[in-house]
Amino acid sequence: MSAEYARKLEKEDRQEQLDRQPVGTGPYQLSEYRAGQFIRLQRHDDFWRGKPLMPQGSGGFRLRRHRTSVETPDRGNATFWPGLLPASYPFCVDDPRLRLTLRPGMNVAYLAFNTAKPPLNNPAVRHALALAINNQRPDAIHLLWYG
Repeated sequence: MSAEYARKLEKEDRQEQLDRQPVGTGPYQLSEYRAGQFIRLQRHDDFWRGKPLMPQGSGGFRLRRHRTSVETPDRGNATFWPGLLPASYPFCVDDPRLRLTLRPGMNVAYLAFNTAKPPLNNPAVRHALALAINNQRPDAIHLLWYG
């Protein structure tokens, strides 16, 4: 998402469109989105690396219960499922109907602080938070969100 696009939506007071009308240059483009349920993608025929093989795809969202993340592709409702929860991995490996393709992830994460308001307007608090991060195991923070 470009900062320019985000500013444009903010200026027009349409911030809710940030995740409903994304702008990008990837191999697929958003054709349908149901909040908390699924996304449906159409092939982007003018993709800069060539036309994608699948004409369309659909996927689900990770919901709070890890089992739900397996149930959706298991029912045949999804052609892709990014970011499989670690607890769901054994279910997918043992199911011959599912093909699990592993790729290295970018694993980019960041902490954003609103330094205009307490307590994060205090440099000592921000320093304490920085010291609390284990730089030798940054993945430990990321894994907290996935159980």
